[in-house]
Amino acid sequence: MLFAACEKSADSLPETQMQKTSVKFVISDFSLTRETVGKAGMSTFGVADTLSNYANNLYYRVYDSSGTLVKSESQSSAQATFGTVSDTLLQGTYTVVFVASKKPLGFANTSLATDHFLDPSNTNWDDIFLKKLTLVVGSSPVNQPVILERIVAGLQLNVEDDPDDSFPVLTITVESDDSTYQLDNLTSANPVVKTMTSEPHGANTVFMHVLNTSRPAKVTIRAFDRNFDLVAEKIIDNVRFYPNRKTVFSGRITEDANLTVTVDPAWIVKEPVQF
Repeated sequence: MLFAACEKSADSLPETQMQKTSVKFVISDFSLTRETVGKAGMSTFGVADTLSNYANNLYYRVYDSSGTLVKSESQSSAQATFGTVSDTLLQGTYTVVFVASKKPLGFANTSLATDHFLDPSNTNWDDIFLKKLTLVVGSSPVNQPVILERIVAGLQLNVEDDPDDSFPVLTITVESDDSTYQLDNLTSANPVVKTMTSEPHGANTVFMHVLNTSRPAKVTIRAFDRNFDLVAEKIIDNVRFYPNRKTVFSGRITEDANLTVTVDPAWIVKEPVQF
């Protein structure tokens, strides 16, 4: 992501008469990760990958020094200019927030202190990248690279039972995930229960995204037969999730043995976490 600005205004002019500075944002980079969450951790990518490979939506929000929203724009991957934002800003200091996501997001306020994004569909989260930065627009050109960072966690269930014979339907419930993400302090809020229902058909792997990365959560794994009658249930308390990291549950859920819970080291975690 690059910024370019050229100031043409005079400080003595009223704001309504001041010429604005041209600002251009080109988004092409992400933080280095070893696995793509959206594909259940099976594909790799680096910083040179383009925005459209990992997001369908881009949101650009600019707040002035008082925290008031002065500019906003949303783009979809169907647009030819997806990933490029051209804008004009008066001289000053701004807070700029970029959010890139797989699914459409909603934003709630025009003040940075209370602005947050949410999921209008109120379904499970998908991949989300974000960057918040301070931009000073003055008389000299601005050329600043920016890297978006994944803010969601991954939860993966590796089942060692045979789902075709034992249970064709699996569900994972997280209590509590969160339903909003605050742009001011960059934390998720408003606890909510999220459930992923999957029909593995022999794949033995279920994956979901989690927004809450600040508090322990309870995870419940359930297996159902073809009539959706409960076959087995596992409850794991005090599970922690981490941004850009994948918590993995492995084992058999139709037996009394405990599931093994680790944090995938491919997500740049120094050591496994046991529960």
